[in-house]
Amino acid sequence: MNRYFRVLCVVSLGIISGARIGPTLAATPDTSADQAALAEVVVTAQKREERLQDVPIPVTALQAQALVDTGHVRLQDYYESVPGLTYAPDAQGSNAGVITLRGLNSSGGNPTVAILVDGMPFGSDSSLGAGAVIPDFDPSELQRVEVLRGPQGTLYGASSLGGVINFITTPPSTDTLNGRVQADINTIRNSNGPGYGWRGAVNVPLSDTFAVRLGAFTRHDAGYVDNVETGRSGVNSGADAGGRLAALWRPNSTVSVQLNAILQNNNLQGSPEVFLAPGYADLQQSREPGTGWVHQGLQDYNAIVKAVLNGVELTSLSSYNINRMRYSFDYSVLQCCLGPTYADVGAALLDTRRSVSATEELRLQSKLGDRLDWQVGGFYTHQAVPVSQQDPLINPTTGAPTGVSFGATDWWSTYQEASAFADFTVHFSSQFDIQFGGRESFIKQHFQETDLGPLTEAFEDVPSPAIYPAEDTRQSVFTYLVTPRFKFSDHLMLYARIASGYRPGGPNANDVGALVNNLPPSFGADKTKNYEVGIKGDAFDRKLSFDASAYYIDWRNIQLSLLTPNGFLNYLGNASGAKSQGVELSVESRPMSGLTLSAWAAWNDAELTSAIPKRGTDGTEGIYGSPGDPLPSSARFSANATAQEEFPITEKITGYVGGTVAYVGERVGNFVTGDPVSNPRQLYPAYTKTDLRAGAKFAVWTVNLFANNVTDRRGLLSGGNGQVYPQAFILIAPRTLGLSVAREF
Repeated sequence: MNRYFRVLCVVSLGIISGARIGPTLAATPDTSADQAALAEVVVTAQKREERLQDVPIPVTALQAQALVDTGHVRLQDYYESVPGLTYAPDAQGSNAGVITLRGLNSSGGNPTVAILVDGMPFGSDSSLGAGAVIPDFDPSELQRVEVLRGPQGTLYGASSLGGVINFITTPPSTDTLNGRVQADINTIRNSNGPGYGWRGAVNVPLSDTFAVRLGAFTRHDAGYVDNVETGRSGVNSGADAGGRLAALWRPNSTVSVQLNAILQNNNLQGSPEVFLAPGYADLQQSREPGTGWVHQGLQDYNAIVKAVLNGVELTSLSSYNINRMRYSFDYSVLQCCLGPTYADVGAALLDTRRSVSATEELRLQSKLGDRLDWQVGGFYTHQAVPVSQQDPLINPTTGAPTGVSFGATDWWSTYQEASAFADFTVHFSSQFDIQFGGRESFIKQHFQETDLGPLTEAFEDVPSPAIYPAEDTRQSVFTYLVTPRFKFSDHLMLYARIASGYRPGGPNANDVGALVNNLPPSFGADKTKNYEVGIKGDAFDRKLSFDASAYYIDWRNIQLSLLTPNGFLNYLGNASGAKSQGVELSVESRPMSGLTLSAWAAWNDAELTSAIPKRGTDGTEGIYGSPGDPLPSSARFSANATAQEEFPITEKITGYVGGTVAYVGERVGNFVTGDPVSNPRQLYPAYTKTDLRAGAKFAVWTVNLFANNVTDRRGLLSGGNGQVYPQAFILIAPRTLGLSVAREF
């Protein structure tokens, strides 16, 4: 009785104290021999395997199996587990969105956070392509998710001025035949039925030198938003499925070849938007039938080749990936401009885009005695993105297309980047070293647009089809890093870091609006400079670990979505400057065998340092921003805490209970147009999300129970003022109860 009372107190203390799933996000029982010490975490943040506590970069490593066991299978579910990370899904319900690290978001321009799979870029670096389409990989075939905070331009190149998210897959093993199967079921408040899924993976060593791994999953997500327009409940239900095949060949101790193929399809039946306006009850919306659905397909094929030649390690990373998305957005707002002929029909925006990317990175790394570690490499990527947007008229009752379209826009964009980088660490003593790095990147982009249909003739006053001149841009960017590090011992390290990152510029959409309004044909790269000090360490025989950092980021020449003086057309330009400064602190402790406590807190002040210039003749048109205005989607304070205890139930059964609380502070939305008093930016109030979990392990069987968002909070993530439908918002998922059963073999 005393033990269970202690467990209840520990969970309650974790919930009251205010928020954290720790660096390893432990959810399943730890059956290792030494349960009194924290597990050692190894990451690849600097393109080589290192202890997390030795890396002079703020890194969070989330263990993927723990995400699956607790029902956190989408980025939207677990983003609040990472200090300084926010996620704003597209308000129209597509898989597009904005990922922000350390507050670096300008509500316009190319992505600020790079997305990688096994260290290789995935998707597009251009907003004209599919740069905003987030690859939401199911964690079942991942080993972990590494999040690097702060600019990473030297080692990772474009779009990493805020940081990097790296999805690390589970490699095959030649050691033993093993596998795991798992089934789960869950229910969400206000859902139209249960959610369910299964996952399975098997590792097969075919010889001492060759092994394959095969994994697959399928998942049905229950819908919980009701459409009052159509009378349909649970419109945002979804069905996801995918698999992975990997092979490893290791002919000897110096050569290895790993091949990976990942396929995943995500299908959302309707938009998860919720209307927060008079006349709508909780979790309701009003949308035209046949709109709001999203189909996304992810394909990633890569090869990782490593060889050691005369003490020099050669690594080749080759990848080919496809990120395709097709969605239908309710665009009936256009009816105001179509006249009485179209009064009785609905309108949809049908968007189809397919990002195809081929990448090669080749690098060499070695040591020269005890004094110098070096790494040099070359990188090349080619990305091609065809986009088609059509405006079909739809039957207002069935949502079926009427066969009439009043407009279409097609464009083609390409992105090419070639880079060379070098990274050197000079060891002045066994305790003190300095890392130096630099990268030169050369970027070419191409864009061309074609418009056709009645809208082209009505609004652009040109015959259909209108083929506009192509726009080509070229630019070069240099990034660098300097990182002195002092190791007091193997258990305590102090570092400072000066590093830069960038996101590339590129062409603007070149159509009749751009020509008539004499808009700039392109926009430039913007860049961040990061000044940081940090300390990492562990104590009490690895029963306590800590990671603290303080930073100041200077952001210049910011990419912004600007408006023409008449307020009708938007384009990308460079204007204003900003800063992001803050402090992050993470701690994790195992004070006694079976008990794990962890917490982090982050304070971030991200704001404009110079005004966004006014665009209109009357001084009121265009987006506005003044020095001191906060950057979009940046929380001033966020925190996370967890408590978990594992205990024997019987001689053969081990149980665990745990609780997590995540706090996300108040944020504001995108920069908007007009007068700031009459048209203020959208406010997203702070919210606290509480998750509980429990489970048991018996031999090869594991049972997990979880309750996410147990208080059923309505945390706002995106939407509101500045959007096409200002009453529409995306919320965190309501209270979700789930059960999973897994068997290992």
